[in-house]
Amino acid sequence: MADVKQLHTRFLFPFFFDRGRWGEMEVALGSDWKRQEPPRLYREELLQHAKSFLFEDIAYFRFSDPDRLFPKSLTAALANSVIVPVKIPRGGGVELFLTQQGVGILAIMLSPGDVPTAVALDFNYRLARKSSAPPAKLSVSDAADEAFTLGDVADRLLESLMAFGVRHLQSQFSVYTVASFDDKVVLDDAACVAWAGPFLSGLAQIEEATHAGARAGAVDVPNRLMNRCHWAAVGVLGAAHVIADQPPPSWADFLPFNNERIYRVRDKYFVPYVLALVQRLVLIRIAEQATELMRSGDGRGLRELRMDLLKFGVGGRFSQVSSRQALHRYYRLVQEGLDVRDAWTDVRNALADLDALNLASNIANNLGVITRVQHAAHALEYVIISVYCAHLWHMFAAENKGLHEIVLQALAPVLPEGRTLPHDWFVAWGVLFFAGLGWASAYLYNHRRARQE
Repeated sequence: MADVKQLHTRFLFPFFFDRGRWGEMEVALGSDWKRQEPPRLYREELLQHAKSFLFEDIAYFRFSDPDRLFPKSLTAALANSVIVPVKIPRGGGVELFLTQQGVGILAIMLSPGDVPTAVALDFNYRLARKSSAPPAKLSVSDAADEAFTLGDVADRLLESLMAFGVRHLQSQFSVYTVASFDDKVVLDDAACVAWAGPFLSGLAQIEEATHAGARAGAVDVPNRLMNRCHWAAVGVLGAAHVIADQPPPSWADFLPFNNERIYRVRDKYFVPYVLALVQRLVLIRIAEQATELMRSGDGRGLRELRMDLLKFGVGGRFSQVSSRQALHRYYRLVQEGLDVRDAWTDVRNALADLDALNLASNIANNLGVITRVQHAAHALEYVIISVYCAHLWHMFAAENKGLHEIVLQALAPVLPEGRTLPHDWFVAWGVLFFAGLGWASAYLYNHRRARQE
């Protein structure tokens, strides 16, 4: 097993904030942060739609004086009393990404220099901790009694944003790390693969150095051999690259590109990773909001959330982000490792189910309204028919003396002796009788029709 020549790690801390106040955050950050153009390698070979999303729809900031946070004499105390120097590598620093969807990512890049592979694993593991297992203690050599953790630094950097409803997503940092080796390491050679596979797996999953680890040659997360000098892997909590120097040709003593390899992999490949990470975080936020809407039954909020998902799908969910095949392959690997496509499908299905639930509820409510209207219509129908029948009787009998005499003669046997049925009473009782007859006829007709249907 070879020793790591260089280890460059971005420690990433994602968080949510109040998306409605995105435009106010630059002022709140103050002079310590500067919104600026991203590094050249971030933009190189990036397609325009991805470039617009990452550096226009997302605000990109760099901390103006990172040496104040991480002075040159800084060291980290790891496991087993191992002390390593900690520095910001060339081109590195402290970055902040703030999206209009209410997602933020704080990125702090640090390096311990050349260390054994076990120390490289422990460096990432200890610095990434914020709770549970003891995190690495950082201190300046002449002020060891003033030790702090990387979590303390993150809390201090985000302090000015707490008024914007900042909410942490996880209890530790994620990592984006690159470990470089000399040209004796060949990543498709069986002898190198046997130890490099578990090492890459441990970096991508932020495992401690004493973790049981993967079996020889295996990587327990999605991974891809980009070429004989570059092996990449991505897990839910981290992304890792193991790279090796390319042997110089027979006519040269060295290959100049070897000196730049770690910087290009560190920065250029970081862009597809951060794009996919933003996608995953936005989808997590939408899923949380969908859960809240299901509990509250807010139909209007659901419509707005579906519109947010549509806008994000058009403006921020890309099938391709680079014209370079290697970067495109890595982007697809990152989406697989972060489960972006599955998360997208789950969120869409969840919103579709909520829509169906709301639709069913609306249909049930509408059917209830229709039923009540129908009952009212039937009642009105009964009244109209009964009134019409009563009015028809009144029109027919009011002036019909002959009908009165006929009915009086027919009822004479049942009337008490000496009692008569005056004409006015004859008409009035007839109105009541035919009104009831009309009501009963309408009711029986509707009841029979309903049974037939």
